[in-house]
Formats: sequence, structure tokens, C-alpha cells
Amino acid sequence: MGCVASFQASGVEVASFWPKLFVGAMAAEDMNKLICSLPSGGGGGGDAAPAAAAVAAPAAGGAKKEEKKKAAPPPEEEEDMGFSLFD
Repeated sequence: MGCVASFQASGVEVASFWPKLFVGAMAAEDMNKLICSLPSGGGGGGDAAPAAAAVAAPAAGGAKKEEKKKAAPPPEEEEDMGFSLFD
């Protein structure tokens, strides 16, 4: 099944130049190598590692040191240059 037929069967609308561009780009690629080089495993569980690291950090580093938070600098005022893009 060609690209255009696949798009039509799925009900997706694409500009007419995309299928030709894609086929031209993939013509020089070894599709077996490309498909087999994809990473395996699921995409879920991305939040577990940082949460686990945050829990393990105090145990590994001993007592937590209190850090002083720096005050945010005051916002800069905008200068009027005498012209506007929308005037």
C-alpha cells in the first residue's frame, strides 16, 4: 500500500507534496535497519526516576543544608522609543 493510499484509508489529509518528499527521503535508507534501531520499551514511567532520586538524595547526602533563595531582580521598565508596530 502506498503512502497516499494509507493516508486516504486513515482519513488523514496531507498536502500533496509530503508523500513524495517522504518517499524520496526514505529511498536511500535501509528500512530494516531503521526499524530495528528504534529504542525498545515503553514511554511511560518518566516521572518515577526523578521522584526516586529526590527521595534518595537526603539519605545519600546526610543532612540537608538550608539554601538561601535569592530575591528576584526588579522588573525592567520598557522605554518608549516613539514608535509602535501597531500605530
